[in-house]
Amino acid sequence: MQKGFEIDMFGYEPEFVVCGDARIAYYDVGRGKPLVLLHGNGEDSSYWNAQIPELTRFYRVIAVDSRGHGASGSGGHGLSFEMMAEDLKTVLDTLGVKKAHFLGFSDGGNLAIKFALTYPAGIDHGVKVVRHAARNLSKGFEQIVAHRAMFLIFRQVFKTC
Repeated sequence: MQKGFEIDMFGYEPEFVVCGDARIAYYDVGRGKPLVLLHGNGEDSSYWNAQIPELTRFYRVIAVDSRGHGASGSGGHGLSFEMMAEDLKTVLDTLGVKKAHFLGFSDGGNLAIKFALTYPAGIDHGVKVVRHAARNLSKGFEQIVAHRAMFLIFRQVFKTC
């Protein structure tokens, strides 16, 4: 875990799985088909805080702190998408998840694509990459609109599910 790291994932504490030389943090919330949320570089799973409450109404949300981000350790071998895809596979195997939907922001999208290329059998209905998402909006009406907007975008993208 990185020094000084604190996260408020709606009262949920991270769970951990050992992946080689690093402990990888993840949050497993909700019920339904698995949806893996992957944050961008320099971020952590809290990036998705505004969307998780709505998404958990319909999906089992698995938000992973990538190696070297958030509550996850970095290990001693540097970072690569190959290594992070292996970490993600280990997390999903630990949870018994054979197939999942993937939603990634920025480098989280790159990780989702690398995972799909390396483990194509683990992908359910493709990978969705978000370039811009509402995160740092003020509380109140703007945040409610942001939650609903992201949910509507998500439902449109995955409407074949």
